[in-house]
Amino acid sequence: MELNQSHPKGNRADSIFLVTLLADALSLLHTWQLPYEIFPAPSEVEVISSIIVSEDGTLFQNQQGWGFGIAACIEGKHHLFSEDSRIRPPSPPLQEATACLLRVSPTGKQVVLQGPDAIVAKNIHEGPVALLMDFGRVICHFDYTWFADAYRAAFGVELTEEAKRKINFLRPSFEAGDLTSKEFFDSLRDELRLIPPDFQAFQQAWCGFLRLDPHMVTLLRKALTRPQTAIVIVSNIDPIVVDYARKVLQLEDLFQEGVFSYLPEVSPKTEDASMWKLARSRACKQLKSTTDRCWVIATDDTVGHLERAHQEEACHQQIPFRGFGPWLYTLAQKGIYF
Repeated sequence: MELNQSHPKGNRADSIFLVTLLADALSLLHTWQLPYEIFPAPSEVEVISSIIVSEDGTLFQNQQGWGFGIAACIEGKHHLFSEDSRIRPPSPPLQEATACLLRVSPTGKQVVLQGPDAIVAKNIHEGPVALLMDFGRVICHFDYTWFADAYRAAFGVELTEEAKRKINFLRPSFEAGDLTSKEFFDSLRDELRLIPPDFQAFQQAWCGFLRLDPHMVTLLRKALTRPQTAIVIVSNIDPIVVDYARKVLQLEDLFQEGVFSYLPEVSPKTEDASMWKLARSRACKQLKSTTDRCWVIATDDTVGHLERAHQEEACHQQIPFRGFGPWLYTLAQKGIYF
C-alpha cells in the first residue's frame, strides 16, 4: 500500500513530493525526531496498516471518514505521508526541518492539527535492547472481581464476602511464594465451599480475573523478531497464572525467561529491585551482552516499581505504561522500532 501521494502543485519549484511505500516512509521518518511517530498497526487491526501516535500518546488512525497524515520538509524535499488520498500538502509550504500533523474530515475539510514543529536528526540507539515488561495492566487487563464471575460459572454459587476477604488476605503471600498453589487452594476451601477434587476447576476459574491485550502480545512478538532484542516478563504474580499463561494462553515464547515474585531468589517488586536485576541478568545472557552495552528498559503500570528499579540502578530507562501507543512513542524516541 502506498503511504503518500505526489502533490507538487502549490510548493516551491525545487520541492519534490515522494511517492513512498510504507517501509520506505517508516525508514525516513524514523531517523528524524518528530512530536509524532508513525507505526505499522498491530495485525489484529485489519482496516488500516499504520497508526500515528503524538507526543502525548494520542492515537490517530484513518476511520469513519476521518483521515490523518504527516507532512515534513527534510533536506530540501517535501514529504507527505498518509494512507488517505484526500490529504494534501499544507499551505503555506513548510520551512526546512519542520513537520506538521494533518487531519481531513468526512466532508473533505483539511486542517493542520499540530505544528509546524521543528525536527532534528534522531539520536538512534545502536546495540542490544532488553525490554523488561510487567504483565498485569501491561500485557493483560485484570480485575480480581472478575474471579467472582468465573467462580459462579464454574461452581454455580456466588462468592461470599468472607471468601473475598480471605482471598485478599492470602493473595500477597501466594504471589510472594509463601504458599504453593495447593496450599492456597486448601486455605480457601472452606470459604469457597469446595472439596479437594475441585482443585483443577478452581485453577481455571482463578485465572478468570485476566484478559489478554492482543495488541501488546502482537507488538512483543514483533519485538522478538527485532535483532539484538530480548524480552523478560517481570511480574508480581502467582504460579497458577504463570502456568495458565504458558499453557492455555500460549505465551510460552514471552514467559520462558520470566522473573516472577514467587521465585525463591527474588522479593516482590513492592520490596526491592531484585526482580528487575534478575530480569536484566537473564536478558543480557540471552543477548550475550553486558549491562553496560545493553540498553535496559523497564515497563510497568506502577510508578513506584519503576522508581525502585531506578534507585537501585536496575535499568537505564523506565516507561510508566499508559497504553500501547504512548509505549511505542517512548521507545521510538530512542530509535527503537519493531
